[in-house]
Amino acid sequence: WTLLSPHRNGQLLIVNAATTDRMFATNPLVTGPPHIRFYIAVPIMYDGLLLVTLCGLDYAPRSSESNGIDQLVIMQLRNLIHTDI
Repeated sequence: WTLLSPHRNGQLLIVNAATTDRMFATNPLVTGPPHIRFYIAVPIMYDGLLLVTLCGLDYAPRSSESNGIDQLVIMQLRNLIHTDI
């Protein structure tokens, strides 16, 4: 979703509860093994080009109030998006 969604425009993607997210709820990795519940993807860009994504997942959903992860970690991940290589 991070690479193939031009409307995201290099934004951090956080899915706190994959079973209720419209993009992920029917994904076989959510409905069956490994039963992914939380997903985060960080696009890595260079010179305006989207090169790759750094992704993480968990088998437990996260709180939507704090995005489920420390805000400092989110800030650091956002800094990765436009870091010069």
